Amino acid sequence: MKYYDPNEWISVRMLQEELCVSRSTAYRITKAIPHKTIGRTIRIRRADLEHYLRTHDQIPTNW
Repeated sequence: MKYYDPNEWISVRMLQEELCVSRSTAYRITKAIPHKTIGRTIRIRRADLEHYLRTHDQIPTNW
């Protein structure tokens, strides 16, 4: 398993690839948690993503 910095900012495309979800699902997840927009790119903190997935019991088994 890789080590990830919890304060790392990830894009929707990275989220989509890591969780193996559709683009619309990735955008829905980013809208539900705090995010920042840089131009047209939406970024979320990995720690916020992990917290969201834990509270919704959706952590993938290969994470």
